[in-house]
Amino acid sequence: MVVKDLYLGLLSFPRHGLKLGIAAALGFSAFAVGFGLSSGLFTFAPVKYPNAYFLILTMVIFPSLLEEGIFRGLLIPRKVFSQSTRQQWLYILGSSVIFVLWHPFNAFLFNTSAQLFFYDLRFLLIVMVLGVTCGYLYIKTHSLWPCVVVHWLTVVCWVFIFGGRNLLGEVA
Repeated sequence: MVVKDLYLGLLSFPRHGLKLGIAAALGFSAFAVGFGLSSGLFTFAPVKYPNAYFLILTMVIFPSLLEEGIFRGLLIPRKVFSQSTRQQWLYILGSSVIFVLWHPFNAFLFNTSAQLFFYDLRFLLIVMVLGVTCGYLYIKTHSLWPCVVVHWLTVVCWVFIFGGRNLLGEVA
């Protein structure tokens, strides 16, 4: 059933709730950029990278598609679409907390160059808001694709514009 939910989430394209979803995505963007810059976590530091196109395309798969598939597609069952708003928010918050916990775990085990960011509480707050935004998008649109796009744009902007160069290896 869980794999079927993920499969349906990837096959479904947004049918409804798209205006609300776009508003949520814009709200998240304003929060992330504003908070990131004002707190000193982000710096406006655009970077040129020789393999940028390849890296940008790779980021569609990881982290965006894989993480959204796990944290929204698997952890928020499609049955919740027809449940109460309270039940929906419990799933959104639960999946978002697990999404936040994944980041320091990932930095500890796999992506040690990301520890500077992934252990930072300011960054984890932005990750939490991203998780809530993507969970909300998933429930409102019944599709994982808006979540994947928002997640992907977030990571691309972070890496190439706001100082998250740790993913670029030798440029960092």
